[in-house]
Amino acid sequence: LWFAGKLGRLGEALPDVRVGVVTAPHPEAGLDAEVLTETRLGPADRLLAELVAQPVCAPGMAAEIGAGGAREILARPLIADHATAWSDWAAQAAPGLAAPQPHLFDDAGLALDSAAQGGGVALADQFAIEPYVESGRLVALPHPAPSGRKLAFRSRAGGAKAEMAERLFMWLKLEIGRSAALLRDRQARSRSM
Repeated sequence: LWFAGKLGRLGEALPDVRVGVVTAPHPEAGLDAEVLTETRLGPADRLLAELVAQPVCAPGMAAEIGAGGAREILARPLIADHATAWSDWAAQAAPGLAAPQPHLFDDAGLALDSAAQGGGVALADQFAIEPYVESGRLVALPHPAPSGRKLAFRSRAGGAKAEMAERLFMWLKLEIGRSAALLRDRQARSRSM
């Protein structure tokens, strides 16, 4: 979800780099570089970012929740995809308070679309929510929590392709920093309103 909106910027910054976006759990062999979500980094992995689980909902529901805490968030219908765990979030944001069973989607985009349509509060990483928050379809709620997952960069490229992979890694790091700053700014503006 995050990367799709960045292809134009990638083309401007690295016009000689071509990407293939594969979302299957077992990508095709022969890739020069991969961006993966991992719980532990392997010896060939480089850290791009620590993933943060961020609750989000439609603007109308956010207004109803107001400055309410984690308890108010957990009182709403919860939405998740296969990669998010409300129970882990609740253990960090509301110790001693169990999260009810969420509505599950096998696709993060569908989960976020459901939340944008008022279906409840979705939990997703800070990168997946970016286009939704930037467009105003979703509002980032308080209490982001570390997810225990990492965004990793893995390259097997050699020769000239190794240099291209390194430039891609650096570009991704810059874009991730930009995205993090945009989310922090959006949350600060929401809190000051």
